[in-house]
Amino acid sequence: MHGDPPGSENLAAVWGRRRLPVMSPVPPLRARLGALALAGGAWCAGCQEPTVGVRVVFPSELAFLHTAVARVDVYDGSDAGDRSPDAICRALSQNPPTPPAGVQVLATSGNTDACLLPAGGVTLDGVGVGRRVLFVEGIDVDGRPILRGCTVVDLFGDDATLSDDDAAVARDLGANALVEVQLSFLPDFPAGVAGCTSIAEKCEENISCRP
Repeated sequence: MHGDPPGSENLAAVWGRRRLPVMSPVPPLRARLGALALAGGAWCAGCQEPTVGVRVVFPSELAFLHTAVARVDVYDGSDAGDRSPDAICRALSQNPPTPPAGVQVLATSGNTDACLLPAGGVTLDGVGVGRRVLFVEGIDVDGRPILRGCTVVDLFGDDATLSDDDAAVARDLGANALVEVQLSFLPDFPAGVAGCTSIAEKCEENISCRP
């Protein structure tokens, strides 16, 4: 993984000017787990089954323009040792991304249009309550993985644990949990500019972003 390619810019400014859904980098979700974790490590008695809205955070506008589709996979992160959350994320960082032996996908979005991702357009059911690993892979128009992200979060179906803004987004999605996953560049990220020049061209005018 490496830094922003030349010509990219932070999306905080881009989305601030356009008043579109926020995709600027945010603090890692692990830093916010204190707001989600329950005292003593016990899970929420009587909570609903989580319906999870996933908001994908792109590292730059150029990264978003180059991404055609992305896939969100959810894994059980409740084990330790070689099936711990950190072990799962490490295994998924390899090429090809392969979870540790015995670790199965609980839910997947399949390949999803990138334009649906910034505002939390991916909603997943059947992930269960507990510690979960969310893995996202961004793919370009030629089918090459160019971005990845992996986040560990404690999930339970109680939107009272969310901030007011996140709870509002979750309700709009029909979800009771909201997770952000920060993507990072892979070494094979395209060196050239995208064929489209703006978010509006990509998502509103449907102009091809093929380099």
